[in-house]
Amino acid sequence: MSTPVFGRGPKREDVNYSAVETQEARESRTDDSVAGQRMVANWPSKPQHLKGVYIPVFIGDLLLVLFPIAFFVLAIAAYKLDQKPLSEYGRTVQRAMTLGPTIYPLLFAALCGRCLRSLAVWYAETGTTIEVLEKLLGSQNVVSAISTASSFRSANILSLFLLLLWALSPLGGQSSLRLLHETNRTISETSNVFYSDTSDAFALHKMRPSFSVVPSILSASLAASSAIRNGPVDLWSHPKVPRLDEIELEDAPATGSQGNWHEIRNNSGLTYSSWAGINLHGLRRSRKTSFQATYSYMAMDCTVRLRGGYDDVHNGLSAPNVTALPALKGGPSLLQETIEFQGKPLNLSTSFFLKYGFNGTRYPTSLVETYTTGDRFADYPAHLLYGSMDTVSETNDEGGNVLNVYQCIPQIITVEAGVLCNSDMCHVERLRRLPAQRGTSSSNRCSAEGSNNLLCMTAISITLDTFVVLFPTVTSFYTRLGQPNPFDDFMHSGSDTFNAATALRIRNWAKVPEKLISQRLTLILNTYWQAGSWGSQILSTEPFLSPADPNSPIANMRSAMQRTTAEVWHQIPVYRANLPWILALLFTTTVLLILGDIHLVMSWETIAPDIFNYVSSLTRENPHTDVPAKGTALAGVERSRLLRKLKVQIADVRVEDEIGYIALRSVVQKSEFSSAQLRKGRLYE
Repeated sequence: MSTPVFGRGPKREDVNYSAVETQEARESRTDDSVAGQRMVANWPSKPQHLKGVYIPVFIGDLLLVLFPIAFFVLAIAAYKLDQKPLSEYGRTVQRAMTLGPTIYPLLFAALCGRCLRSLAVWYAETGTTIEVLEKLLGSQNVVSAISTASSFRSANILSLFLLLLWALSPLGGQSSLRLLHETNRTISETSNVFYSDTSDAFALHKMRPSFSVVPSILSASLAASSAIRNGPVDLWSHPKVPRLDEIELEDAPATGSQGNWHEIRNNSGLTYSSWAGINLHGLRRSRKTSFQATYSYMAMDCTVRLRGGYDDVHNGLSAPNVTALPALKGGPSLLQETIEFQGKPLNLSTSFFLKYGFNGTRYPTSLVETYTTGDRFADYPAHLLYGSMDTVSETNDEGGNVLNVYQCIPQIITVEAGVLCNSDMCHVERLRRLPAQRGTSSSNRCSAEGSNNLLCMTAISITLDTFVVLFPTVTSFYTRLGQPNPFDDFMHSGSDTFNAATALRIRNWAKVPEKLISQRLTLILNTYWQAGSWGSQILSTEPFLSPADPNSPIANMRSAMQRTTAEVWHQIPVYRANLPWILALLFTTTVLLILGDIHLVMSWETIAPDIFNYVSSLTRENPHTDVPAKGTALAGVERSRLLRKLKVQIADVRVEDEIGYIALRSVVQKSEFSSAQLRKGRLYE
């Protein structure tokens, strides 16, 4: 076939002409031996097959993908340590956690960045848009993802996905630091606790030979500071029981029913039943103990019965239908009491008296009659009579001193006290009233043999008689004869009982509210009763010993103590796993592992050379760079390695023309850089 010949016509102005490379020129350009062309060592001189994945690099990527498994192991280890005691293994896990905020972002950047780059090369091989490639290649961290999205002024699904993807990096790093923390776990068990039994029967009249401990306890309690007297524990750190009858807002429950629990707040506003607390044994060191104890006390309700001179009071308490014991004396002798001093009776004048009385016409010749005769005085309700003298200047109508006599009705209140102890520091945290005890009857009497309890204080009995007869002895102060008794001072003023000025203070009982008289007498009489009932047991300060132990020095107290089941607990340091942070780490690490797998698959499947983000890629088919021909199969990193010594510059390659042209060019000497530098005032295509 003959080759057509095209005639040469005139050049038209309305047609764009492009240069056509001749076969001779192409052969001349591809010939490596052409004069002036750079020779580069190891540059391919002939066509090559595309190699695809480089096996050593693929193995390195595979090892990098396996690294997130360590964070799976860390999360599982932290989860398994939940509620476990502190250990060396746990401390090792905690030390590993501290490395997370440093290692995790680096690992995430390595895997996520390589995955996005592999996707970009794969998309470029299969065909995509410039925007997709730029966003994949430009989003190598959170900041660059935002910058790339803003540069394109587009916020599509891909941009949002890349932002969310890179946000997982700090989330994973912070979650690895918060997998585990130390806390305390409560371990509880049951144990036996012993406490002083207020219902324990004892013979008060048989204790006179060893009665010295009672006035000692009373005097020590009275001499204590106001903080101790009004505080939740006594002088021996035993918990005191508040008066429930002054805490209850509702009426007392009916007989046979329990009351509601009342929470106790230990503050100065509480009124306690006694200066002596409940003696406790069997507590645990460094442990918390909670238990319920049954406790009974007398609550006095006092009102003024008489106020007048000696004769007025004597006549009022000696009426035919009234009996007051011990027997009253006339005149000033009304305030004379018999006390026992060094085993001998001693008649002394006091500033007050305590009697008991009842409304009745028959005077018992002996209290034994109350248990042997048909007319049982034990069935008579007893009232206590407290009398004291004013020290005011005014006198009564007859010109004598003024005596004040209060009639006090005792009521026995039984409560259940919830006691909480922290080691040996205990306090009552709640109270509730128990069913009221029945009064003395034919089936429940206070016997003459001494099997008496607190209930015997509400009826005529040997217990009540002995209690009142010994009251002057247990409250006497031999060093203050002729002065008001400190206990009487407390009844009047409530404080400063041993102040020298107190004894000379003017006293007017008419100004003291009856409620305060009731509260103060309740304190004194309950302390007196407990000191007589418990004796030296009150002075015990060994809460960790148990009377159940036969070798214990307090084993002899077991019969006078009540046993109850207590809940004992203590706290041990343990690890607490943070499940939300564990799940967050597992999620971000799973995403990271998926990204690594995608990178491995893409790098295995892609055969196109990676030429993105390499400066050497700008020399491809660039007539302004002195680079050998061929080598199009070289990846960007290989091309850069071979051309690493090539000197390049972004310069004006048309310096002589009126309008410049910017391109990447190569130079031989550094001195050539200044000849084609860009200028601000020049125009460029």
